This record gives sequence, structure tokens and C-alpha cells, in this order.
Amino acid sequence: MSFRFTFSRTVSMVALGGLCAPAFVPVSASAATSTAKKVPVVAGNPAPLCSSGVVTTVAAMTNTKYAAAINVYTEPATTSQLRYSLGVGLEIKGAVVFTVVKTEGDWLMVNVPARPNGTTGWIKKSEVKTYTHRYEVKIDTATRRMAVCNAGKSIQTETIAVGASKWPTPRGTFYTVDLVRPKGGPNGPYGAFAFGLSGFSESPELENWNGGDGRIAIHGTNQPKLLGQAVSHGCIRVSNVAITKMRKTLPLGVPVSII
Repeated sequence: MSFRFTFSRTVSMVALGGLCAPAFVPVSASAATSTAKKVPVVAGNPAPLCSSGVVTTVAAMTNTKYAAAINVYTEPATTSQLRYSLGVGLEIKGAVVFTVVKTEGDWLMVNVPARPNGTTGWIKKSEVKTYTHRYEVKIDTATRRMAVCNAGKSIQTETIAVGASKWPTPRGTFYTVDLVRPKGGPNGPYGAFAFGLSGFSESPELENWNGGDGRIAIHGTNQPKLLGQAVSHGCIRVSNVAITKMRKTLPLGVPVSII
């Protein structure tokens, strides 16, 4: 399942068992009415989600050979404890990317796409290449809104579906780590494309779910009528038109803030 996406925008056809995806058992009308109510439309202009123009530095593995690994340490030294070893096409569908927190000599402190949410660690500069961008994705689970921002300005706004009350979408700041074209395409439950995120479901029963590790994603859907509702296992659903536009716009390593 080779996959690479920095700015080349290539994707692979994969199954998404490793992502914390929505339940794909058809929802009856009565069940949808009782457990997944739409959020009322907010009168007037809702508060803007895009406000800051942050610059993000992304570190992408230079060794993109399948199963090539990058080590993540607890401190900026190979003599420190090894926190994780992440492999190309294994834990992540393609070469691993990180968002950079700070630099110290020949080392980078980075956000890591691993449990628990918010994990950081240190990687060697020599094993990655870096690039910068000014994109962000902002998600408000209460109003079911999502905004794609560039330099603090909104370039795309969408109505979304979020996690059901039993499996809430985790809050925090994550980032996009891979992009896949799910099996089934636009007519499948994951829609046209899916951005895997660095965050994971915090529901205990979803730590090992559907053959994967409960990682969340932003993905399309074949049930657009459920947008605006809380119906997933924690993922963020958008329309196929929306996710296709995001696929054409965004690099990997884009911060995704969920409130």
C-alpha cells in the first residue's frame, strides 16, 4: 500500500480499517431521529473560525521506501529512550510527516501521530526534509462547522458530521498525516478521499476497532443527508465535493484544531 503525498497529491486505494470511522450499518429513520439530531441554524453571522495566520513547519521523511523506519526519542540524543519507531506504509499509509515544535541543534522536537493524543518526541534533522505553509483547519463540533484557513483567512467552509455522544470526536490540535482514496470511492462509506489525522479516539472500546487503532480522519461520505449530525465513531465527515477540494488544496502536516 505505497502512498506518498507532500505536494505531488498522489493517493492509493486502501481500506480504512485503521481509522476511527463512522458506523456504516444503515441508520433507520427512527434511530437517526432519536440519537442524531441536526444542530439548529445559528441566526446571523456565526463567529469566524479562522483568526490567526500561523506558519507551520513540517518535517517529512526523506527515506520513502516501504517499511523504512524513523525513530522518535524522548530527548534530543540517540542515547535517550526510544519512544516510537514509525515505518513508511505501516503505521502511516505513506512516508511519515510531523509538525515541528522547535529545533535544537541537529534535532527537531515534533508532534507525533501516536497514542496518547498530544505526544511529542525528538527526531534527527538528517532523516527529514522540511517545508512551511500557512494552512489550518478549524472544526467546531458544537455547531458542526469546519473552516479551511490560509494565512488566517477562510478559503472554504463546510457543514460536517461529528462523533456520536457515545464516541465523541476528540478535542485538541492534531494534524493531517496521510491522504488516501478509500475503496468504494465516492459511493463508499468513506467517500472520495480521507485525510488521516494524528489524533485517536479516546473511547476505550475504540482503541482497537475494525482492524485498526482508532485513528480519526476527515473524510467524505455516501450519506450526505447526515451532515450536520453527531453520528460517527469520532471521525469528521464532509461532502465528497468538500473533501475533493481539500485534497486539491492542502499539503500534509496541516494543523487541525477541534473544539
